[in-house]
Amino acid sequence: MTHSDAAALGASGGAHGLGRLWRRASSLGLAALGVRVLAAGLAYVAQVLLARWLGPAEYGVLAFTQTLVAIAALLACLGFGHAVIRFLALYHEQGDGGLARGFLLYSGAVTLAGAAGAGVVLWAIAPLLANGPLACGCLWLAVAALPAFALGDLVEGVARSQGWTVRALAPPYVFRQAAFLGGVALAGGAGFAFDARLGMQAFTVATYAAAAGAFLLVVPSALGLFAKASPRFATKTWSKAAAPLFLTDLSQLAQQYLDVVVVGVLTSPAEAGVYFAASRIAGLLGFIQFAVGAAFGHRFARAAHEGPGALEALYSRLARNVAAIGAAAALVLAALAPPLLSLFGPGFDEARAIAPILIGAAALRLAAGPAEEALAMTDRAPLVWRANMAGAVTAAGLAVALTPHWRGLGAAWAMAAGAAFGAALLLAFASTAIRQPARAGAPHDAEEHGSRQ
Repeated sequence: MTHSDAAALGASGGAHGLGRLWRRASSLGLAALGVRVLAAGLAYVAQVLLARWLGPAEYGVLAFTQTLVAIAALLACLGFGHAVIRFLALYHEQGDGGLARGFLLYSGAVTLAGAAGAGVVLWAIAPLLANGPLACGCLWLAVAALPAFALGDLVEGVARSQGWTVRALAPPYVFRQAAFLGGVALAGGAGFAFDARLGMQAFTVATYAAAAGAFLLVVPSALGLFAKASPRFATKTWSKAAAPLFLTDLSQLAQQYLDVVVVGVLTSPAEAGVYFAASRIAGLLGFIQFAVGAAFGHRFARAAHEGPGALEALYSRLARNVAAIGAAAALVLAALAPPLLSLFGPGFDEARAIAPILIGAAALRLAAGPAEEALAMTDRAPLVWRANMAGAVTAAGLAVALTPHWRGLGAAWAMAAGAAFGAALLLAFASTAIRQPARAGAPHDAEEHGSRQ
């Protein structure tokens, strides 16, 4: 919690202070929601135009390759993309500039090393897809985009640790999308052929530009919050905290993107393009969950240090509001799905049957979002990855079994079943764990005073 928030709680009492914290976090949530609405609109326009320019098959190749980049880049952070929210918030409260600088250096190095490893893995799986969606030669562009995409994820976490909602979300979700779409349009207008390779070239350039902009917007300001000090390192503490967060990322990615990968591998590029179009519609619900994480992730970490009941009260209120908003948004989106999908052009009609199922799955994940954030930010990340992994395993088994026979519909029903199971586990874990003594923050072991460099 910031110093002003702590003063408010101390002067006005826990209930009044919590109310003020809620109002401030809600204003950040509205800012995050506004950025995500803008980003979702821009992303939807981009997907519609790309689908019309490329057609279902090339669009499927491009979407599949970009999905691989997003998955590999998030995993490349090795959990530090979330750990940075927790540790920088903690070090800001403690006024520890040495550990803050050391954490930024170490997490950046880990992310770059992870991106290199993820690139090797992508090259290793290329032979498995030699006749499929990566046969067009897009893989090397995916590998090239990885370091910038991964560092962008890390910098987003730095901004979120201080509640800088717009600076966290605008570079990756607004600027990158605009630069990507503008690059494709300019290249196509200049006479280059509209295909997946052109799209990936524009995407790679836009990714590096967005990452550079995010770094300049966030990192100097974040460093300015701390007194100048030589970097100190608590690598064991950081790695121990990041490990379960990495497993959380892995399980969450499996739950969210497993169907996209299965469809991309087991169906034709055209069928994959149809499925991706439906998933883009359902993905519009995701900006609500992003807004919740951006506004409340660091608040959960700080509220856990306050008086008894502060964390439980914040979680309970947020869970009720998010569930109501998510249900209403899902119903509206399901009603709008047919006209929205019609904008993608000819060849995407089959997506109309797939979209409502994926919207339902997204609504289930959204309902469990506050539980996931609260558990992850209060040192209970193992519960998160266990729940998400259980849902992912359920979805994986069903997707592999159903997709060869029911194609996109089979994958969609598999994801809905996995989302329901994972959400039920998260809510059950949270209802018990949130009432237990808080464990937020980093352990204060001997290494916290680590070596100077």
